[in-house]
Amino acid sequence: MTPPVPTGSTRLPPRELDPSLPDLAAVLDPAEVARRLQRHWPGPGSPPSISDCAVEHVQWSPGVECRVTCRLTLSPAVDGPASTVVVVVATPMGVRDRLYTSDPELPGLVAATDPAVMRGWFSERLERPVEACSVTPVSYRPASRCVLRYRLSGGSSTAAYGKLLGGDGFEALASTARSLGDDLAPLLVGVAPDWRLVVQGDAGDRSLAAIAAEPPSPGTLAQLRSGGRLLCRLHRSGGPRGWRRSLVDDIDGLHDHLPAVRCVSPSVAELMSAGIDRLARLPAAAGRPAPGHGAFRLDQVHLSVRGPVLIDLDSFCWAEPARDVANLLAYLRWRELRRPEAAAAVTAIRAAFLAGYADEAAAPLDADRLRVFEAAALLKIAGRRCRRLAVAEWGLLGDLVSAALDLLGAAAGRRS
Repeated sequence: MTPPVPTGSTRLPPRELDPSLPDLAAVLDPAEVARRLQRHWPGPGSPPSISDCAVEHVQWSPGVECRVTCRLTLSPAVDGPASTVVVVVATPMGVRDRLYTSDPELPGLVAATDPAVMRGWFSERLERPVEACSVTPVSYRPASRCVLRYRLSGGSSTAAYGKLLGGDGFEALASTARSLGDDLAPLLVGVAPDWRLVVQGDAGDRSLAAIAAEPPSPGTLAQLRSGGRLLCRLHRSGGPRGWRRSLVDDIDGLHDHLPAVRCVSPSVAELMSAGIDRLARLPAAAGRPAPGHGAFRLDQVHLSVRGPVLIDLDSFCWAEPARDVANLLAYLRWRELRRPEAAAAVTAIRAAFLAGYADEAAAPLDADRLRVFEAAALLKIAGRRCRRLAVAEWGLLGDLVSAALDLLGAAAGRRS
């Protein structure tokens, strides 16, 4: 059996971080996960040879569980290397694992990941023969959602992306994709209600996040500006019906992060609590809500052959326009905190995006609400760094929370 070759290295949390989860370090170590799976394979048949194991996502609930999603590269003797995803969960009772296709909350994965089933489904939707269909998991969140990439051949080779959603998410995403049309989002290929699957056309391999990683140039800044125009067009669209999100909802989400932050750094948790208290004293809403992305970042804009389009619209909601823009600004500030040498590039990226937004806007965004929502987003990023056990970034938690408090102070100063 070929020994596993983990991708990169993982900084493990200190053993005393969560005494209720004694197996925490084991489920975060790619080499240990690979060894465990080769001893006890959760799928059918004998254990395959695992040539690579990489941790993709971590969700830690102190004292309760830690869910770790890993991508495996398999080397079957007949079919050649293949990729799959497994979830490994540490609880006070021990460790359990399963393949992503065995998710009881996403039963449609069984059909949606079957190449033969999907070949027939695509043939009907595209009204042409599909000779072959390959299926690759792109991202997976247990009990919540899974994104699949389909490569189709026959007549002409095409790619499509499917998203399966648990709960009420399927109906909302299907409605959003139909309503927005291909001017704002990838072309809707079809929906499979029984599987809770929404399939859209290829949005292109490059995102604005990839563009922003390059040195600023007239060309890259023009593309970033087009992303600002795209988001503003969404905000000005009629939009389908959707959930309403206000500052109150964001505050509720921040409270969910506090237990993890307290375990990691009581002093940072105290500052974060102060920030949450300041947010709670502010108006819950200001101005009329508009159609919004709900979780906007540069990687949510892909550059298709038709121009920029929005992906991951299962977070679609109605909210103040400042909320989407502020979420992006928070992630840009986070990038600058991690890489101070990128400050000039971040400034140029921010200016280009905001200029594009202003090109389409009927009125300027409320500067105070931008600061307020950016502060909330920075606190969210700090909480997520803790819940995802991103140990290498914990040294910056204080800077993140301090930046949020500074923004709230500036907003308060303008109101006084």
